[in-house]
Amino acid sequence: MKAQSGKNLDPVRFGKILLSRFLELPLRRFDSFVKKLEAVPDLRSLDGILSREVIEGSRLSPSLPREIRTFGEIVTGDGLPDILWHSPSFVREYRMDDAAIGRMLAEEGSRGNLGRIVRQLRLVNSRNRLTHHVVQYVLRAQAVYLDSGDPLRLRPLSHVRIAEKLPFNPWFPDWIDSSRISRILRDFPLIFPEGNVRALSDLCPNFRTICCHFVNAVIKSEKSLILKGVTEEPFSDDEVVRQLEELGVRISRRTVAHIRRTLGIPARIDRAEKRTYHEATEDFSPPLVLTSRTVRELVPDKAGVYEIRSFLPGAPEGVIYIGSAGNLRKRLTYHLYATHGNPLLRKRIEEGARVLYRMVKEDWRKTERDIYRAFLATYGKPPECNRVSP
Repeated sequence: MKAQSGKNLDPVRFGKILLSRFLELPLRRFDSFVKKLEAVPDLRSLDGILSREVIEGSRLSPSLPREIRTFGEIVTGDGLPDILWHSPSFVREYRMDDAAIGRMLAEEGSRGNLGRIVRQLRLVNSRNRLTHHVVQYVLRAQAVYLDSGDPLRLRPLSHVRIAEKLPFNPWFPDWIDSSRISRILRDFPLIFPEGNVRALSDLCPNFRTICCHFVNAVIKSEKSLILKGVTEEPFSDDEVVRQLEELGVRISRRTVAHIRRTLGIPARIDRAEKRTYHEATEDFSPPLVLTSRTVRELVPDKAGVYEIRSFLPGAPEGVIYIGSAGNLRKRLTYHLYATHGNPLLRKRIEEGARVLYRMVKEDWRKTERDIYRAFLATYGKPPECNRVSP
């Protein structure tokens, strides 16, 4: 955003807009921004009144990656989880002698470059201080989950709650609210303890997402209970409600049915008669919004199988395509940009879609056929955008 565009705005309002947009910079653009800023020749005029530090309590990864694709890696062990950052740009903090800089700005006047440089330095400070606090708070809130890897140990964590926990100091004025927190969480890839690249927003689930994990776990448990003779058949939705109540989760039968359909889990009768699509895909990745940036930064360039789901606000998700590829990243990029081949799939992706995948080392085409057949057995027809059987 150009500075002159705010000439008719209240300075405080203009500052809010500028910071909000700055918070949305993708990691590579932000990393490049900081490196270019530190190479500006005019920065030398601040020698002696400006020092380049790192945010207190932050740590860099001992082996910084050559190509920046993630903000950092989450590490667990003794004590609370922490993050090892993947670039000095993400923890840079500029400490300035404000009085001396004020005198220099007064001498320079409105036409100089110093004012623009100082504003950029302060933007970097604001973003990094805010980001560091948000990440640290989220990691500590989800410490039990990160240590165990059990999704049932996740806690509901709203953006409003995070904003309420910002420290009371001049770094975080009272207009840093949930909307600005969401701008940070919107695209924040990290390497999780299990080695997968996931978004920080995965650690900020709402109550409905938590319920999905519990419904999924209860229905998964029925298979082992049947084998042990504890129960004779799969759970009905009413029985799932009772099981959830024993776990301390209270939701209605209608909500259970809706979650079950969203997760692709068929009703009790169908689960009793055939291998379900849900079983065939239970080890797929968490769902990722299907965008070029997500594919580029979060999907591996390895062989595997995948499903694409429709993702329209206010509408239940549905599997629209099942596929496989020797290079998942390349194939999904093709789906995003190809103007021929499968126009219906392209249309559905443009309307809104999410992707889940599983890496497969050998015979990924056979794995795709098995999953496709499980889908047919569960739903009686192929996904909407699969035109031929694999």
